[in-house]
Amino acid sequence: MTRLPRLLLAVAVCLPAALPAHAVAATPSYPSIAKVSPLKLGVGDTLVVRGKNFRSGKGRNTVVFKPAAGRAVFVKSGTSTRTRLSVRIPAKLLTSLGSRAGKPVATRFRIRVLAGRFGRQFTSLKGSPVIGPVATGAKAAPAVTGATAPTPAAAVATGAKAVDPKLLDCD
Repeated sequence: MTRLPRLLLAVAVCLPAALPAHAVAATPSYPSIAKVSPLKLGVGDTLVVRGKNFRSGKGRNTVVFKPAAGRAVFVKSGTSTRTRLSVRIPAKLLTSLGSRAGKPVATRFRIRVLAGRFGRQFTSLKGSPVIGPVATGAKAAPAVTGATAPTPAAAVATGAKAVDPKLLDCD
C-alpha cells in the first residue's frame, strides 16, 4: 500500500512538464499605442488607434480618455484587430471638456488601451488627440436635429439624403 501514494506523487510532479507548451496559459502582453489619427476631432467622429497587442473583435478593447484635469472616461472600441482599433467619440466626453465663458472648448485627451490588461502608459502630449464639442470630419455620425425631415427638393439642393418622416416618429 505504500507504493500507491508514492506513484501518485510521482505522476503529480511530472504532469505539468508533460503538458504541451500551448496548454500553459500565458499572461497577456501589454497593449501599446504607436499612432493615433486624426489628432483633431469632435464628438461623433471616429478615432483610429494603431499599435500592437489589442484584442481582435468588436467591443473587446476599452479606450481610456484622460484630460489634464479631470476623471478618466472609459469607452468601448468598435472594430478591432491585433494592431488597429477604431472608436467613435461618445457624447459622454462632453462633461470632461474644458470650458471658457461657460461654453465647452476643445481639450487634449491622453489615451490608453485596456485589452486584457492596461497599457503601460498614456500617450504623450504630442501624440494625444484634441477633442472638441463639434464633429469635424466627414466620418461624423449623422445628426437629426429636428422632428421634421427635409423635403426631397431641399435634400437635392443641399446634397443631403431625404429622410422618411415615418422613421422619425418613434411612438
